[in-house]
Amino acid sequence: LDGGTTWTGGPSIAVRSTVGVTEVVTDEAFTQGIHPEDRPIMRAAVARALDPAGDRLYQAEYRLRPHDGEPPRWIAATGRVHFEDGRAVRLIGPAQDIT
Repeated sequence: LDGGTTWTGGPSIAVRSTVGVTEVVTDEAFTQGIHPEDRPIMRAAVARALDPAGDRLYQAEYRLRPHDGEPPRWIAATGRVHFEDGRAVRLIGPAQDIT
């Protein structure tokens, strides 16, 4: 994550409902909602997807840390990064609770 990413749509809905974020989800809020042991996995998947020379596919499984004290929820997320003028502008794909 580049520190300037804003998540909207699927990932933000999953994060909002699980970790209690009510505003637009930034990359910091998104990352804080992921179990610390799973953050490197998610970051590596994002880095691979953001590589314009790669396949631009995002795929990761990670645990979200609920804000209400409930057990972590396992999420399977997939997507494809879209580029404009060599710059990643969008990652579109589903995030599914697989707990």
